[in-house]
Amino acid sequence: MKFNRIKTMSLLIGFAGLNLITCSDDFTEVTPLGSTSYANFWASEQDASEAVNSMYAYMTDQEMFSRGFFWYINASDDMITGRIKASADNIKDFNITGGEGGYTSTCYPNSYKVIRRANDVILNIPNMDINETLKNQYLGEAYFMRAFSYFWVAHTYGDDGNNGGVPIVTEANMNDDLW
Repeated sequence: MKFNRIKTMSLLIGFAGLNLITCSDDFTEVTPLGSTSYANFWASEQDASEAVNSMYAYMTDQEMFSRGFFWYINASDDMITGRIKASADNIKDFNITGGEGGYTSTCYPNSYKVIRRANDVILNIPNMDINETLKNQYLGEAYFMRAFSYFWVAHTYGDDGNNGGVPIVTEANMNDDLW
């Protein structure tokens, strides 16, 4: 009997508490904090700086400029592999298929990631309300990084075709369905 009274009182207090605690729509509909999207990004000098700095992220990538392009020296007199290694021999003989494992496998796609980031900067920074000197500096860096990436891609993977035989992606066509 005593147990039933405690149980009943607990339920009554619980239901009374639920009626007192109600949430308004203001409480449950909040703007996410800390999540950046393309729609809310390009708003401040810090956003512009972060976008420009992101172009350099792949410069220290192990398979790109840390060692990836280093393997192309294997095709010259300046480097001797020192052992029989099929992947290194393929690079040396310019028979790059993409199956060379960690040596050079990400150089091509990472170059296009840099190009995409540079295109984003070129497309968005002119419309930003930031210091004009910074704007010009950031645009210059973006144009340089895009050209530098195309240089490496065309030199390494291109052929004698138009544009060095590599796809040219600019801010004008970067959102096309072709890519």
